[in-house]
Amino acid sequence: PGMQIGSIFFEDVGVEVFGYKWSDLASCLKGTTNCRINMWDPKREAPRTRKTSLPRRLDLELPAGVADLGLQLTATTSRAGEKQLKITAAGTAGAKCWLGGQGKLLSGMLVQTLLVDNYVFSDLKTSQGLMSTLAKTSGRPDRIMMLERPEENGTISTSKIINGKLSKSNAPTVKKDIKTQKIPIPSSNTQLGLEFEGTATGVIRIKSSSIRNAKVGQTIVGFIDKDGTEYSDIADYDLREMLDMSQNTRNRFLVVKDAQWEDNVLSTTAEQECEL
Repeated sequence: PGMQIGSIFFEDVGVEVFGYKWSDLASCLKGTTNCRINMWDPKREAPRTRKTSLPRRLDLELPAGVADLGLQLTATTSRAGEKQLKITAAGTAGAKCWLGGQGKLLSGMLVQTLLVDNYVFSDLKTSQGLMSTLAKTSGRPDRIMMLERPEENGTISTSKIINGKLSKSNAPTVKKDIKTQKIPIPSSNTQLGLEFEGTATGVIRIKSSSIRNAKVGQTIVGFIDKDGTEYSDIADYDLREMLDMSQNTRNRFLVVKDAQWEDNVLSTTAEQECEL
């Protein structure tokens, strides 16, 4: 008794709010809301202003049948001249937000892309484009809308999309500065102790390994030959050829990294998907 509400963290949307009264958030707390309430000592000074802490990145699963987000969207332009689609409020004339009152907590977040059955829809820089794509994919059960917050300095942490594909260097779920590991391999391919396969998305995945530092599920991102030359952006058949050509030579290495979600992503556009 006597404790004051310091902040409320809404786990479903990754948003934490400070300085709000319980009555201010009544609509967000209806239903089966997952939230964590942080209580403060009554002697502690209460927040003087309201503050909303947005997540750096948020992946939201869209239920099948949702064709209207029930969010107000505004097309904006970053300082770098990139087009963006920003959530400005919850509630539209067409539909209520499927998140209920929590939808308004997402105000300020940027719509980055829509993932449907491992296909990326990247041309979503206008509300019309997004709504059209949502309507055409409303029957799909596996849809994820990816949001990102604007950076405080006015620049955007959005992922680059090159030729319709997520750039592996800055995709939304890619951790920055992902570490790679250089693993020495024996001179004889019969003693390699590792099997790999190429995927439909062009990734080389390790499927079995007896090498200590090479784990099943990791991806091979490069090969280094005896002269120290490193080859990257290679396909599985390129790697097999390099291994054959360099057999019986020492100082060969594989460059591996932990797998990331975008390794399984195929890219397409709304128009292409509708033709399938």
